Amino acid sequence: RLRTDFVDQGNIGRGGFCKVFKVIGRLDGAMYAIKRTERKLQSEREKAEALKEVQAMASLGSGCEHIVRYFGAWMEYDHLYIQLELCETSLATLQQQALQQQQQTGGGGA
Repeated sequence: RLRTDFVDQGNIGRGGFCKVFKVIGRLDGAMYAIKRTERKLQSEREKAEALKEVQAMASLGSGCEHIVRYFGAWMEYDHLYIQLELCETSLATLQQQALQQQQQTGGGGA
């Protein structure tokens, strides 16, 4: 499904358990982030644990401004794929910008 439904634009991130790809939907032309588990989920227990994240994201809905929007998920070749909103910037970049702004204004946190 990844290759048939999306055009891969490259890897944009990596965490302890997942890789994140920037993609374009073939049907709607919209840009998304696809999160894929690094290793294959082979046991039913591993799959059930991974699906907890999907269920949590799905239950949040799309009305929260500061939460990445969830579009869907699927299993393919023993990997979990999660289709998410593609954010314009990363959390690390936002943190760095806030720190720089705080330093420039002389603000300090106590």
